[in-house]
This record gives sequence, C-alpha cells and structure tokens, in this order.
Amino acid sequence: MHKRSIINVAILFFIALPFVACGTSADGGFGESAMDKSSGGSSGGAVHSSAMDAGTTGGSSSGGSSSAASTSGGSSSSSQGGAKAGVLTAGDWGDNLNWGWFQKYLGKALKQNKGFPQLGAGEQVLVHVHDQKLTPQKGAKIEFLVDGKTIHETTAASDGRAVLLPVRDAAGVTPTTVRVTPVGGNPETFPGQSGTDWSFHTKAAAPTKKSLDVAFIVDTTGSMADEMAWLKKEIAALADNVVKAHPDVDVRWGIVLYRDHGPEAYLTKIHPFTNSAVTLKNKIKSEKPGGGGDFPEALDKGIEEATKLKWRGGATTKVAFFIADAPAHQKDEKAALAGVETLRKAGVRIYPLAASGAHGRTELFMRVAAMLTGGRYLFLTDHSGVGNPHAEPHIPCYLVQHLTKLVARVIASELQGAWALPAKDDIITTVGKPKAGVCTYDSGAEFFIM
Repeated sequence: MHKRSIINVAILFFIALPFVACGTSADGGFGESAMDKSSGGSSGGAVHSSAMDAGTTGGSSSGGSSSAASTSGGSSSSSQGGAKAGVLTAGDWGDNLNWGWFQKYLGKALKQNKGFPQLGAGEQVLVHVHDQKLTPQKGAKIEFLVDGKTIHETTAASDGRAVLLPVRDAAGVTPTTVRVTPVGGNPETFPGQSGTDWSFHTKAAAPTKKSLDVAFIVDTTGSMADEMAWLKKEIAALADNVVKAHPDVDVRWGIVLYRDHGPEAYLTKIHPFTNSAVTLKNKIKSEKPGGGGDFPEALDKGIEEATKLKWRGGATTKVAFFIADAPAHQKDEKAALAGVETLRKAGVRIYPLAASGAHGRTELFMRVAAMLTGGRYLFLTDHSGVGNPHAEPHIPCYLVQHLTKLVARVIASELQGAWALPAKDDIITTVGKPKAGVCTYDSGAEFFIM
C-alpha cells in the first residue's frame, strides 16, 4: 500500500470561515480543487492568505494541482504555510451546505470511479426539529410517512437536524406527513412541507442533560504511521480538554481498528466505550501500523464493527471520526454503505478524515458518508511538513488548522448544537482569500465554508 496521510461521539466539524475568492468558472468550477482555482487552474501555485491578515493579503505560491475525482488521488502543495513541523494540519468541507457543488462533484466522481454503488442523491431536504424555544430536539425520532405508512426513519443529531434524500430514502416520493417523537416525549405529527428546508417545532421541551459518545474508526495498515502516532499522542489530552471545557457532560471514548483480509495480525480490533481516555490510550499505545499490501482495505469491516459499539440512545451526542487513506474493496462497498446507513439511523454523525495520498475513490466514499450522516469531510494538508504529499480535495476553498484543534472544535460544535467559531489565531492559513465565511467565484457562484 502506498503511503497516504490523514477520528463514540458522532461529531460535527465546525468552522466559521472568512470568504474565499477563487478563479473564474462558468459552472462554479466543479471538479477543480481549491488550489487549482486559486491558481487559475494551472499547475502554478495556490494563493494562501494568512489568518492574521483576515484574508486580505496574498501568500506564497506552492506547486500542485489535482484532477477532478481522480481515481489515483491528487498531488498537493509542499508549502509549509507557517505551520509548525511535526503537527498534523487539516481542513474541512460541508457538502450539505453546498448541494449544487456536491451534485456536480458526485456526477463526475461516479463516472470516474466505475462500479461505485449508485446513491440516488438527487434532491436534498434538510430537516430541522426544535422545541418552542428553538432548542434542538437532539435524539428525536423522525419518521417520514406517505398515506400513513412510514417510508423512512432517522434520528435528529445534536443540532436537531437530519438529512432526507427523497430519491434514495423514499423512492422519489415526497412525504406527506412527518412524525417527531422527542426523547422522553410523545409522538407529534406535522404535515409535510415544500422546498429544501423543513422546520418543525414540538410542544415537548428539548432534553437538557448532555452526554457524548465519541468513536475513532482507524485504518491501521502500514501507511498509517503518522495518523496512529497522532492518535496515541493526542487522545488523552484531547479528552482532558473536552472534559475541562464541558464539565457537565458525561463523555465516553471508543476505538475500532481495522486492517485487511489475509495474513494480518488482526482484521478488526475493538476497544469499547470508556469514560477514561487514559485507559484507552494505554490500550492502544503498543499498536503499530502494519500489513495492507494492496491498495483497498477492509473498510467495510471497520464500519460494521462501529455499528456494534454500544452507542447510548436518547439525547446523547454521537460522533464517529473515521480515519483512513484507502477505500474498501469494490465488492464490499455496498456493505460499507449499509454500515453508514445503520449509523445514520442511530443518529451518529460521521466525520471522515482523509490521510495523505487518499485515493479519489476514498474521497468519494468519505464525502458520501459525511453527507448522509450530516457530518463534514475532513482531510490532512501538507502544511505540517509531516508525511507524504496529501491529495487536494475536490472543493473550491478551505481553511487550514491544526488537526487536534479542528477535532476539538467539532466536538464543541456538536455539544452546543451549532457550529463553533474558530479562534483567529487557530487558522494557520487559507486556500483562497476568506471573507465572511463564503467562497465566491468571479461567475458569482457562492459556496459556504462554515
């Protein structure tokens, strides 16, 4: 396996970012990476602006460009961007906030990644469930009905939201009725709505007790040394900071490790949820990446084991960080997506983290998993100077920050039920010129990065 770089909470990654003005494109620039766009689509350099300059100053140029939905991954910048060497850096992107871009990316990616399961991701509806005080009804059961029959069922995440794809979830039929059952409350029925944003307000008050389950699903094959080192070093400190910042929250941590079929030390290894991150750190401190050999891995088995973790129900915030650099074997992709659907129904948010050199097919699967569960796509960048080059994601713009701080902010966002703003000093650099959290093309197309 080639080296590619890169986390029981179902997590939301958050960032309110400044505005990015990228290159010109008649169709919004689909298929080009942010670095391609900011360099006018050439193999020249991406323009990075320092967070300290609030996006008003150009930075240094760096080599690298990537082709749309490439099946071999993309090349990326070797610019350090001012990041301290030895510290993993990452960016993130929300496809549910940029559905038009995602549709174009998906169409091209499916053509280039032959045999990937069809998704039926046509129209998208974002469903919001709150109480009368606009507090998110996290953990509420949401049923979509037609003529009194339930055609799809899901669970509201910590922000009270869920994603409905009528083609995929309801055979193309628009639900006529929505039934919401708050945690500890009685079912409340509402008529279906039109448009792409549905909002329902229950009579029952939203739950106030906070609990959090966070799981890390990690590929531990030979190419994942940097990511494993990060996890072993940072998990205890990350957990300690979460507890200090949220002393009223009952937090549990779990880990699923997986490799591939064949003469491996193991196929999967599960460390159940525990309140002690130190205990978890001690269990994985002797873990060393190894095996793999070919490119695809037993990703489907890792996802399957994550569905078997004893996630708490009710209003528990549930986040899964999925860290990998390779896709599932093609014959196992349907099984992997079935596992994602199981986590989706349980209200677990998936935040995939693409490691260095992640394959185009890996990006496709990860972005689909994040989209279905309401999470965000996370990816390592070259700004740390650690590991092999990281493939540029096929998105128009993004911010760069230290991975540990990004993960911590995702957790904070999930716990507060709204996207947490990054501290100005936490933004290492940006690809493009940020302004007010929106990336704008010369064509007038706008994309949201917060």
